[in-house]
Amino acid sequence: MKDTTYGDFIRAAFISSLIGGAVLAFTMVIPAASGVRIWPGTQVAAYPFIGHQVYESGFAMGPMILGTIIHFAISFLWALAFVFTVRSLTRVQTMFLAVPFGLVVWLVMHQVVLRLIGAQDLLSRFNPVMGALQHVGFGLAIGATLVLLQPQNWRFRRTRRALAA
Repeated sequence: MKDTTYGDFIRAAFISSLIGGAVLAFTMVIPAASGVRIWPGTQVAAYPFIGHQVYESGFAMGPMILGTIIHFAISFLWALAFVFTVRSLTRVQTMFLAVPFGLVVWLVMHQVVLRLIGAQDLLSRFNPVMGALQHVGFGLAIGATLVLLQPQNWRFRRTRRALAA
């Protein structure tokens, strides 16, 4: 049994970010069923580069692709932070921390990042309860994916190997 490497953690973060990012993107599109335009939800991550163009009516492929790429890149960074935070925890502890992790992501992205990039006007367009729930789903998806990817538990795996030596 080989030791867990940083590459293992990065791969786990990448896979979990794809799933968590997809869950978040899907929950951002759900309001479309009620007649709300869905494109700003997928383009909003591109706001620092295209500004208020994210709100223009109609479908715009460029902003949607840019927003999607940025969305998944940010998801990867958050998943990487979570992987390194929970790497020494059990599966149960990982899942327990997934909910507060999602809330922290929401708070940082909505209360810090949007203000830093000068996008305070976006805050009035978001329902804070819906945003928090969407990000809890993001955290749970990342946590569940990591639990499924853990061969057993990264910490116990290293500990058993060290004790056997």
